[in-house]
Amino acid sequence: MRGHVPGGVVLSPVEITSASVQLGDVIQVGGQHCRVIDLFQLPAGAKRLVLDSGELLTMHMGTRLDALRLRRVRGGDPSRALSPRHYRPYLRDRIATGRIKPGERLPAEAQLASEYRVSTPTLRSALAVLQAEGLVEKVHGKGNFVRCPLRRIAYVGGGRTPAGQTTAHAALSVTVHTTRIQASGHLASLLKVSTSSPLTEFLCLSHEGERPHSLARIYVPCDLVPAAALRESLPYEGVMTRLLRLRPPLAEVREKVSVRLPTPEEASILRISPALAVLAITRQLADTRGRVVEAALLVLPGDRADAVFTTHYVTDERTPEE
Repeated sequence: MRGHVPGGVVLSPVEITSASVQLGDVIQVGGQHCRVIDLFQLPAGAKRLVLDSGELLTMHMGTRLDALRLRRVRGGDPSRALSPRHYRPYLRDRIATGRIKPGERLPAEAQLASEYRVSTPTLRSALAVLQAEGLVEKVHGKGNFVRCPLRRIAYVGGGRTPAGQTTAHAALSVTVHTTRIQASGHLASLLKVSTSSPLTEFLCLSHEGERPHSLARIYVPCDLVPAAALRESLPYEGVMTRLLRLRPPLAEVREKVSVRLPTPEEASILRISPALAVLAITRQLADTRGRVVEAALLVLPGDRADAVFTTHYVTDERTPEE
């Protein structure tokens, strides 16, 4: 027994009994939304329901359940028939329960649209929400995949490393691309230098496996980073060690933390949804003369990063007599 609803449909709340339950009805079982895909008549007016989760449910005569039912709409537009918020829980539940495993490719969009009886644009709207929630990743030319859980890192405020990460950062690989640029606009203001002043930019992109994780752009005045000092190819740790040695003693670290949406370039580099909020951290490091000797612009996607700030108080141990 298989049902199909042609044309436009709408999803309506209904109360069902063993006598009125139908194929396609959606009920909640154990916190999951499950669809009835088959029915078997039992003695005494009872029915056994086969759910798309693989579970069996017996409804006895007199049992009443709240459900959602797809109804046909004459002349309805299928693209407007079913709101993404109604069938998004099905995909989310299938991911959360492991029926679709991390790294597994979702069925083709056309297949999913047919399964949920919606248009492809409507289906894509629901997938976009799941992408923003960090559950699904769209890989250009390959399709939609269930995202593997990403390692969370903590940005430690006031840290002396460019990104201030904790030991969790050791599990990530980082690539560094060095470029000579000229200061302009925001960078000139950030480093308190004149426009066109020469700077060295370090573009640091961290990866977990093959997946981009976070992004840092570090800027240092060229007179503090001689060209010969960075001519050799160094790994990330080597670059950071070299910068630390060349940097004059610090007197102040100023940090600004904000939450915003990624720029199109950031979303592309980090392969994240444009709707996923990021932690945007601006760091200024100044020496004892007040000169800004380094500035960093960090972009940490909100689904994999925390910012931690700790204040240490000095206890006055002097006695009242002193």
